[in-house]
Amino acid sequence: MIARGILKEATIELRPPRLKVLLLEKSDSTNIHGSPHAYVTVSINDTVRYLCSRLAATVGSADKATPANAARIWKVEGREFNGSLYPSGRLHCDGPEILTPSDQTLEDAMIEPEDAFVVEFWENGSFIIDPEKLPAKSGSSTMVMLPEVPPPLFSSGDDFFSRMSNKQNSWTASSSSKYASSSKSNQGFYKSSGFGSTNIRNQTIQEPGTLGLGNM
Repeated sequence: MIARGILKEATIELRPPRLKVLLLEKSDSTNIHGSPHAYVTVSINDTVRYLCSRLAATVGSADKATPANAARIWKVEGREFNGSLYPSGRLHCDGPEILTPSDQTLEDAMIEPEDAFVVEFWENGSFIIDPEKLPAKSGSSTMVMLPEVPPPLFSSGDDFFSRMSNKQNSWTASSSSKYASSSKSNQGFYKSSGFGSTNIRNQTIQEPGTLGLGNM
């Protein structure tokens, strides 16, 4: 039974994670050998600190009864390991990552069933591997990846509204041109026919009642 969720409700853990554990040995080879590797079965609610101690105890022996913090745990990539002795010359090939003891649960640390771990013991005053000489994992790059800017939903000038706007502007410009041409034509007509305002003002104003007397 384990407690899960915000309310810490009791739940039966039907498939607790079973993890692979191998022993690191100093060797330039890249071939894993030896007897079949061991497994460690834990709970997802166990801490990473507890897992580290379990892994070290599983592959350790009486001659490796060393003080605390004298074992280092490497989490490696891969699913198939034919043997229990993991050569140091291979470590850089499997995306190694040091598993630091902490009170974080295995579930929070995203440790999954069938994950593989290699235990490295302190020997002759030092560890076998110098982490500084290992190539950095591709996912650990410090370069900031800027998010790609998605293309606009409607490209400028190609969308429906832009085409309608262009047609409207063209229609307006054409109408204005026709109106201007029509106005000039009408002005010429008014001038030639005498209906202009100037001709009206220049005509002789006759007094009322005198219309027709001039012909007598």
